[in-house]
Amino acid sequence: VGLVIVVAFISGIKITIIVAALLIAVLLLIMFILKPIMKKAGVENQDYYSGLYKWIDQSVMGIKEIKIANKESYFINEYSKCGNGYVSAVQRYNLYNATPRLLIETVAVAGMIIFMMLQLLNGIEASEVITQLSALAVVAMRLVPCANRINNHLTSISYFEPFFMGVSDHLQDDIRDKNVNYDAEAYRQKIDVQKMEIRDKIELKDIVYRYPNTETLIFDHADMVIPIGQSVGIVGTTGAGKSTVVDIMLGLLKLQQGQILADGVEVRDHYRSWLKNVGYIPQNIFMIDDTIRKNVAFGYADEDIDDVKVWAALKEAQLDEFVRSLPEGLDTGIGERGIRISGGQRQRISIARALFEDPEVLIMDEATSALDNDTEAAIMDSINRLHGRKTMVIIAHRLQTIEKCDIVYRVEDGKVTRER
Repeated sequence: VGLVIVVAFISGIKITIIVAALLIAVLLLIMFILKPIMKKAGVENQDYYSGLYKWIDQSVMGIKEIKIANKESYFINEYSKCGNGYVSAVQRYNLYNATPRLLIETVAVAGMIIFMMLQLLNGIEASEVITQLSALAVVAMRLVPCANRINNHLTSISYFEPFFMGVSDHLQDDIRDKNVNYDAEAYRQKIDVQKMEIRDKIELKDIVYRYPNTETLIFDHADMVIPIGQSVGIVGTTGAGKSTVVDIMLGLLKLQQGQILADGVEVRDHYRSWLKNVGYIPQNIFMIDDTIRKNVAFGYADEDIDDVKVWAALKEAQLDEFVRSLPEGLDTGIGERGIRISGGQRQRISIARALFEDPEVLIMDEATSALDNDTEAAIMDSINRLHGRKTMVIIAHRLQTIEKCDIVYRVEDGKVTRER
């Protein structure tokens, strides 16, 4: 830039000063107009960009719960809205960033034309005007690119300023763009699915299963019967296949042989309806970085959430009094992976989520194994209150967790045997 200025002054000091002053005036005008626009676009870009990674992270971390809850469309739609918003923000940035260059060049050309006309009107010889115009063109050719680069840097600073003002301040912002079209029909079809009615029993019949690319059978013609309205405990050593039983019931694994029946009907033929009537409480609780309301009404758009159902589920999980005591109530943000609440509270939110749809079947996959004894006892007290009202399948390491179960199965050596 310094070399360009030296060359420009050599071409003509007076002309250089005039051109530089004109370009500075134009740059200041552009920055006065563009800075707030670019800063706003930068804030939007940051929100959408953070949202993209947020929904990717949550979709990967919660893939099992998402599939069980049949909420793939919700997460895809939220990611798509962030993606569309991000693309739109980048396009606006590119447009705003390119416009000043065209304006500066237009002003430079218009300035030379006006200069030539004024000189001719003042009676200056055409040959002298051409000489001056040539000098002016040389100076403009050297200063205009410098002005464009300065403008690009200034607009970029305005645009990216929000990124350097603390990303965490914007993680809770509303990133939903109401004007972005998304696949609402797929989402609507999934939340409107009717529950599969179950009156008698659930059966795992003649189950044969091995993990892909292995020869060892996890289950070798295993059977299990779960009467409706009763509590069933499943025990076994680590690696015996207790959690695999749950994954089979939920239809997450492809069997080599066997049936999963509800009142004699193959549930995999009515998969969405089956999952609609199952609540799942895992060991590793998945929480989205949102409010208590959104974590209980998991995978539901704001307009479809019934707060009456949310409070009812929280009451069943014995968490309603705690939530009512919070200043923001259901609108309280729990942070990434529920970092702002305790382990016991996260587990109770998980229970409330499982009960939100009022399912017939409730599956607990070692849901209390990571808790201390006192917290586990309190959680199991909440679960035991559901005895007789829900069909419960409880996977457990500790025998005291299943002491109130009506039926207990042991998983061992590829077989499932009833102990009581």
